[in-house]
Amino acid sequence: MDPVTHLLSGALWSRVGFAQRWGWAATATLVVGAILPDIDTALLFWGQIPYLTHHRGLTHSLLGGATLGLLLGLVADRLGRFGRPGLFAAMGVLGVYTHILLDLVTSFGTQVFYPFSRERYALDQVFIVDPFFTALFLVPLLLAWRLSGRWGRGIALTGWGLVAGYLLFTAAAHELATERTREALREAQIQPKRVEVLPQPFSPFRWRGIGEWNGSFYETSIDLFTAEPHRFQTYPRGFNGEAVLPEGEDLVEFYRWFSRFPVVAARVEGDRRVLEYSDLRFQPVFQRRPFILRLILDPEGRLLSTSLR
Repeated sequence: MDPVTHLLSGALWSRVGFAQRWGWAATATLVVGAILPDIDTALLFWGQIPYLTHHRGLTHSLLGGATLGLLLGLVADRLGRFGRPGLFAAMGVLGVYTHILLDLVTSFGTQVFYPFSRERYALDQVFIVDPFFTALFLVPLLLAWRLSGRWGRGIALTGWGLVAGYLLFTAAAHELATERTREALREAQIQPKRVEVLPQPFSPFRWRGIGEWNGSFYETSIDLFTAEPHRFQTYPRGFNGEAVLPEGEDLVEFYRWFSRFPVVAARVEGDRRVLEYSDLRFQPVFQRRPFILRLILDPEGRLLSTSLR
């Protein structure tokens, strides 16, 4: 989820009664907790591979998140000299765990069980930047700031009720989009071994359906308001046992782990063959997907170099 929504989530939690009782210290604890897991963004200083490997890892896990929240709360209580370490630790964990949940409902993938498992989990309910979802935090927060006492707390709690309702709605829309995708694949006489749907920007009613079958991915757009015939874009699935991809080659092995819907495109440059792997999980930016693994092969098919951009 985008940083603005994370920050707003912490601020909205503070208005349910914490800020009214404990002032700026409670607000600061919840807001910092709501953005604190993204401290792992600092890994970019060590390069893209360490960042992509560990982002949404330890700091976004249940164990690591609890540790971050506890430490944050204890520091806040000590600085404010409140003598309520348990309360502030609970606020810290609440902010951090809310961050983890908001990342989990997107499609990037979060290692919630790290370090026991490196698997990335994604609920695929909300696009990573969703202005409608963000507004459900912002509007109640502004109203709660304007009103004091019981009215302010009630509005903040209502805001969280709306957030929960939106997530339940997108979960139902996700299931409906999945069934629509299955139906469209059946009509096209495609028998996929897996079907998944991903949210699209600016609307909880528009999705991308992806089916995997016979060494290819089949992608289509799903609009829950219409029942128009679906056209599928076909992509050859990457990592189908290509001889040029030796086990143990670090960057290749990383991309095997990182990519969720790996597709491959091949072209010739002079006497060399170029393979470019990308991931359908990511929307194209200026007609090109991010995180492209590029392999250059010699005329005999031997791997000369790898790069990620």
